[in-house]
Amino acid sequence: MGAGSLTRRSFGEIRQSCLVGAVVEAARWHTAEKGAAGLYRVQSAGKVKMSTRPGEHQGLGLTHYLWSSSPLRRYSDLVNQRQLLAALEGAPPPYADNDAGLFAALADFEATYSQYAEFQDRMEHYWCLRWLLQENVTETTARVIRENLLRFESIPVVARVADVPTLPPDTPVRVAIGRIDLLSATLECRYAGPAVMTAP
Repeated sequence: MGAGSLTRRSFGEIRQSCLVGAVVEAARWHTAEKGAAGLYRVQSAGKVKMSTRPGEHQGLGLTHYLWSSSPLRRYSDLVNQRQLLAALEGAPPPYADNDAGLFAALADFEATYSQYAEFQDRMEHYWCLRWLLQENVTETTARVIRENLLRFESIPVVARVADVPTLPPDTPVRVAIGRIDLLSATLECRYAGPAVMTAP
């Protein structure tokens, strides 16, 4: 019998693996074994939404998925933990199918999460602009998403560049960085020509 080998993993990696496994298993058991309602994350055609019934999450490749690992941080997790604990104890779930309270929790969570995501996007955009100024970036590479909408390669910035010629999606281009206004969090840039991308 051959000797096994150990590889060093950070605590964060181990914790993340355990959390993902626990969430997936909780959703499977909650759905398949008990058929209880909950606040599920479902994704189809690229759009993620909350649902009181399980559904496929295409991005993760899962038949069902819910959040339940952070009840102090997300109310949806607290709702799901209450449902899970009731199922484990053989008690009636706090929220039955078509429960008005469950739908209210879902609507409140969607609204709050949407506001949080919008704030997060604005904050990330601001710090990307600040980084461009700090590093004195005058030109960078990007890829065409569609028409004149480009995604930068080096940082998570999406920008419209008016003078980009008609190019197929995913075409690499060079972008000249112009005026950056941190107060309004705006960026002016222009098309600087095709980009030759080297293989990694």
